Amino acid sequence: MATCPNMKCFSHVTVDAVGLCKNCSKGLCPQCAMVSANGLSCVGECAKSLEKISEVVSRNVRASTGMWPYVVVAIYGLFGVLFAGWGYATGAPVLIGTGAVFFGGCVAFFIRARLQTKRA
Repeated sequence: MATCPNMKCFSHVTVDAVGLCKNCSKGLCPQCAMVSANGLSCVGECAKSLEKISEVVSRNVRASTGMWPYVVVAIYGLFGVLFAGWGYATGAPVLIGTGAVFFGGCVAFFIRARLQTKRA
């Protein structure tokens, strides 16, 4: 770890800090720092708190990929069918094209929703 010459450790004021705690933002020396997958933190309570925050964030990411992408797919598909049907009934190629664009968006959003669901 590289040191930060202008910043000192919060607990050891004569020792250069190697970074900041991701939870409390205090300067940390190599002796006080704990490196985890979530970043740098103080040994002890901050490490536990950082782990809990990471769990909440990952749970929220999984929850945000729920049914809403599929609702968007359904809306785009509905508009695609409505515009294409209206264009076919009235003989308006612009409306048929608009329906095709909406239906293409429906397919694109469906693919994106499936990829998000697999990642979460």
